[in-house]
Amino acid sequence: TILKLSLLWQGRNFHVLKYFTRSLETEDEPGFWKFREMTADQGLYMLARHGRCAELLKEGLV
Repeated sequence: TILKLSLLWQGRNFHVLKYFTRSLETEDEPGFWKFREMTADQGLYMLARHGRCAELLKEGLV
């Protein structure tokens, strides 16, 4: 899975590009926990947790 996320957070732009080989759909997957570890401080993991990353990227919202 390739995720590209942009987030306006406390007046700053954060651009994150991460590569994962495992699914992020469930909390039981190692990829989910690695993603959460790297992004939890910015609140980005919530998008992946709900499976909305691809949908938001398509809509241009992220």
